[in-house]
Amino acid sequence: MNIRNSLTLTLGLLIFASGAHAAGIVASIEKAPVIADGDVAGMPTDFVITFDGSLDPNVAGRTLAAGDIIKVIFPPEFDLGSVNPAYPLLDAPTPLPPVAPLQDNDCVPAYLTCSTAVILRGWPQDPYFPPALFHTLSIDAAENALIFTAVQDLGAAPPANPGIKQLHLILNGIT
Repeated sequence: MNIRNSLTLTLGLLIFASGAHAAGIVASIEKAPVIADGDVAGMPTDFVITFDGSLDPNVAGRTLAAGDIIKVIFPPEFDLGSVNPAYPLLDAPTPLPPVAPLQDNDCVPAYLTCSTAVILRGWPQDPYFPPALFHTLSIDAAENALIFTAVQDLGAAPPANPGIKQLHLILNGIT
């Protein structure tokens, strides 16, 4: 199963609908399990997009070739063109403390001082790590979209690497 180049996940109001299912490859969009208010108006945005298919790490998930993208398009209520500058969009931080030769960034050491997102494999809260070696993040303000670009092939070879199962969006600069 490959996520095609320029895949578009249209979120619309599904972010706020408990247990809602989107058409296509998205099975669910839910608030992140580690916070109480990631899908509450006026609070920082923090939610998980789960793709169709099994979360079981023994079952192959989605793959993404180097240079290909996943594009998550937001409804107008989430203006990605005006991310709060106090919480800039940055690639997820390296481990604490940073591990050479990886560089520190403004998200470290206070992890929640940025907006970021990660691609998750088949284990709970397990991103491709360190994320910057696997994907980059950018915003397309014209489409109001968050874009993941694969830096290298993200394959699926269970159980050691089950492939792409979820996206975790930690967008503290967007309320």
